[in-house]
Amino acid sequence: NDCDLRLSRCNPDHWLGRINMGLQEVKKKIVEEAERQAKLLLADADTEAKKIERAAKEEVEKYKSELQQNAETMLKTAERKEHAAAEFEGKRILLDTKKALIEQVMGETTQRLQKLPSAERNKLLEKLMKKAAHEIDIKKVYVNEKDGAAAKSKGIAVEKKAMLGGLIAETEDGKISVDFSFETLLEQLKHEHLREIGEVLFT
Repeated sequence: NDCDLRLSRCNPDHWLGRINMGLQEVKKKIVEEAERQAKLLLADADTEAKKIERAAKEEVEKYKSELQQNAETMLKTAERKEHAAAEFEGKRILLDTKKALIEQVMGETTQRLQKLPSAERNKLLEKLMKKAAHEIDIKKVYVNEKDGAAAKSKGIAVEKKAMLGGLIAETEDGKISVDFSFETLLEQLKHEHLREIGEVLFT
């Protein structure tokens, strides 16, 4: 038996078998190590990919948030502009309406002045004559044809003029005059009391 054992150890096939077994073991270990390393690399790659994905999602969310904020800012700005424009347009329409009504009132006043009875016209002319006399030395007046006779009774020069009523008084040399014609008085009234007339009409 000892001889058989020694013979077997001397047999080349015996040693080749043992070497082959050793190579198989080494190969197995190399494969196992390669698989382990591959798993580690895959795990690291997966972790890195998830980090990149999270970062990308955060950037997207940040961008969406910024877009939303910009959109809200633009919307608020647009709303403010629209409100300001609407307010301005409303004020413009209101002002135009006031002006139109004031013009209407002035027109109606002009018609009433044209239809004044002679007695009332004479009273107005008398008052305006006294007012003019406080400002200048009256030597001549311009009046409406209807008021010619009343003006002549004051003993001053009278010249008829195409005007609604009232008078324009002058000094002897004609260098100084005061205009108390109805047209001028109404125009002054409109400009001086535009706000007051508007308040009366819209309150």
